[in-house]
Amino acid sequence: MQQLQSPYKPTMPQLELADIKSNCQRNLKHLIYLQNQRRAFGYSSQAVDLEWQIRSQTGLLIGELRTLQDEVRTLVKNAKNHRWRRWLFGGFLATFVPVVRKLFRRGNDKESLASSNNTEYAFRKSKGLLQRIKDSVLGHHRLASIAFFVFSVMYVFQNEVTLRVAKTMQKRLKKLSQRLEYGNQEIDEKDLKLLDGWRWRVILW
Repeated sequence: MQQLQSPYKPTMPQLELADIKSNCQRNLKHLIYLQNQRRAFGYSSQAVDLEWQIRSQTGLLIGELRTLQDEVRTLVKNAKNHRWRRWLFGGFLATFVPVVRKLFRRGNDKESLASSNNTEYAFRKSKGLLQRIKDSVLGHHRLASIAFFVFSVMYVFQNEVTLRVAKTMQKRLKKLSQRLEYGNQEIDEKDLKLLDGWRWRVILW
């Protein structure tokens, strides 16, 4: 039986990836603070000093965003490379995401309330199911065939969700980096939402 690997194989530990994201959040908040201060001071001498601080902070943030973007890009590449035996499933693969989401519908339990939507909830549940199959079912020959099929479906679902989420985040990070580089728009609180939410919980799972 072929050994399946995790669809997420980052170039660095997930803890370090989370740290990079946290640094981006912290520096983005500081940049927003400096920009607000600049508006408050107007054209005073303090504003000139703030301008230099803003430029320095922007350069630092751009560098961190690029590092984060590179890691997410690697995640996309790995997810594409791990579309395990896709040719076996053909068009059925396209139905995995909606089918699994429908199978694992959110209820009123604590885990359901901790998930932002059905996709994140299904991702959480499929992770647990994958682990249980690996730990207790695949070793039993009688159940191995059925279990391996279920395992394959869950594996493909996990990989497809990871791929879609990572692609979305890569595009959004790129747009934010470009905005900072061109300097034609100020950053606001809405941009902080880019570095938070259920998509990052999926990426950092």
